[in-house]
Amino acid sequence: MKKLWILTLVLFTTMTSELFISGLMSAMAKSFNVSVSQIGMLITYYALSMVIVGPLFTILFIRVTPKTLLVGVSVIFLIGQTIGGITTNYPIMVISRILSGGASSVAIAVSLNIAFSQVPKEKQGAASSIVLSGLMLGSIIGLPLTTFIGHQFNWQLSYLLISIFIFISLILVLLFIPKVPSENDINLEDELKLLKSKKLWLAYLTAFLIIGATFGISSYFEPLFTKASVFTIDQLPILLGVYGVMTLIGNFLVGKYGDKYTFKLLKIGIIQMIVAFALFIIFIDNPLIVIIAIILFGLSGISLNPATVVRVTKIAGGNTIVMTFLNSMITFGIVIGTFIGNMSLIMGLPITSVLYSGVILCLLALLTVTYTRE
Repeated sequence: MKKLWILTLVLFTTMTSELFISGLMSAMAKSFNVSVSQIGMLITYYALSMVIVGPLFTILFIRVTPKTLLVGVSVIFLIGQTIGGITTNYPIMVISRILSGGASSVAIAVSLNIAFSQVPKEKQGAASSIVLSGLMLGSIIGLPLTTFIGHQFNWQLSYLLISIFIFISLILVLLFIPKVPSENDINLEDELKLLKSKKLWLAYLTAFLIIGATFGISSYFEPLFTKASVFTIDQLPILLGVYGVMTLIGNFLVGKYGDKYTFKLLKIGIIQMIVAFALFIIFIDNPLIVIIAIILFGLSGISLNPATVVRVTKIAGGNTIVMTFLNSMITFGIVIGTFIGNMSLIMGLPITSVLYSGVILCLLALLTVTYTRE
């Protein structure tokens, strides 16, 4: 169990690194003498690197043992993060984000691969929920912590604090994570043939659509709650806290039952998301029903990740390259989900329009699950 929580820390650092810039945009824009939108692009560069560079890293180093690969990408991650914390040159910052994003993508995939090797097959869902909770803790704890430190001191200190987290996780991996059997005996061509499976890409598509709907709405919580709804800016942290706690609870519940009831949980979770968004749309001015919608949304959405992981492992196993492509599709879902939301606002549509796009993505996700044989 201790080994799994070390891998949780690895994922905590990746999510904190990806998101923390969102709380420090103005300060960083001033420091680099660029626009806030250019600083916002640093999050996009990180995400796109996870989508594109992550799989390339995995293919290049597929024959490296999982522990060695995790150590190697953690070192690259540490270098990229540290460079970002000391540079005042925007192009160099972009390079550091690309390095960090690509390395973090592989770190997530290989962490799941190692976690699966430590538990029986019927416990893989539970193991993945523990490891994946690091992503949620990154948004619940890592983002507020780095934002607070950045505003109290400077953004560079927040950047370097993440480097310290990476270094600590690297040392713990070296000391406590066991050596996992090498994938040397796996032919790269055979490994890539797994990616030809239509069932696998349908599972990837489900994950993409669920996460696209989730982040397409959660990224706009502030205006949804304080402008479209009746809450004040002072109440926002409480609402975000409720959502964060619900995602953790949902994650562990799905992890506990995901191995046995994979498809049922996915169907129920997606329907629950649709219900939550419908409640948002119809009762946006009713604070009690909005809170109920937040709870339903938190218990589904990103909490369905362990079920999508189990679905993929049942189809193609839990090896690193399969997990890396799953992680890339999830990250691509974040990019597209937030892009759709942003485009609807650029077109002059009301903020509640993101809720309708979330419903559409969920309906498509439900189709990819409903018409797939278990």
